[in-house]
Amino acid sequence: MQTVLYEERHLVMHNDRGEPSHSMVLYTRPTEGPKVFANLRSDFTRGRNVSIYEFHDYALQWKEGIKYEDGRYVMYRGEGELPLEKKELSMDASNLFAGEGWHYFLLDRLDMLAQKAKKPSPFTLHLCFPAHLANYPFILKREWLKGSLLRISLSFKSFLISFFAPKIFVTYDIDQKKLLSFTGPSNVYDEKGKLQTVHIVYNKEKEGAVACKAS
Repeated sequence: MQTVLYEERHLVMHNDRGEPSHSMVLYTRPTEGPKVFANLRSDFTRGRNVSIYEFHDYALQWKEGIKYEDGRYVMYRGEGELPLEKKELSMDASNLFAGEGWHYFLLDRLDMLAQKAKKPSPFTLHLCFPAHLANYPFILKREWLKGSLLRISLSFKSFLISFFAPKIFVTYDIDQKKLLSFTGPSNVYDEKGKLQTVHIVYNKEKEGAVACKAS
């Protein structure tokens, strides 16, 4: 049985059209009861692709995110009481996504990705990583389709980076338009402040998820 690293509770607010306008994810550890050690707050009112968001890990005193100021999008990161490091986000790249934007992009295109007559060709997404003050191109590929279940992978376009970096795998239920699982690097670092790869299973009935160390 895998050890649970942390649990997530997802809260989503919708606008009058039924579209997500804001969301929050609360992170807890089984060993610490209901104590929240980190949260992720997202604002989609300026658009879902590049959402305004902040991830704050109280335990590590770390924060990162995207903000909109003076008419531009800015990536930032910071530790403790140190001044935030910032970098303007270039909007030139096509299919640019920040925060949960790529997830909503996929939700809107599940039917296209699940075509049985012709398997969709891989295409490129640019994902923002405020922790690195950079965005990177990823190749999105359909791995398999089994009934209503669709498996998608995202890997770094750079062969050199992809050789060392973990892939991202997500599984969706096409009929219910739901994300079932995620395997890949977590925004929650381990107790030593190191990147960790996790397998997350989502329970939409309880608006929650459980993250274990990926095997």
